[in-house]
Amino acid sequence: MNHFRLAAFEYLKTKYPYITLVPQADYLAFIVEEARRIPLFTWRWERELRSSSKKRAFVAGLLSRSGGLHELRAGLTVAADGRFSRLRNLCWSSSP
Repeated sequence: MNHFRLAAFEYLKTKYPYITLVPQADYLAFIVEEARRIPLFTWRWERELRSSSKKRAFVAGLLSRSGGLHELRAGLTVAADGRFSRLRNLCWSSSP
């Protein structure tokens, strides 16, 4: 394994003066695995986003399609649809 110095993190005044670079798919799998410890956590795969509802500046729910239309309400919504996220575009283009 090759190592290279990206930056000098030892000068940071923090408990953990380093970063870890992880492929997105591995990070997402890790987040889902950890979140499953939370009793009310629900994970939905392969949903086509139709619209979002906002409460102030936060996403409060989604209307998605997977065999039919489904409304999902959530205190936390994570969009894992990449750099050109449709959810991000919907949220920033609509008014609060």
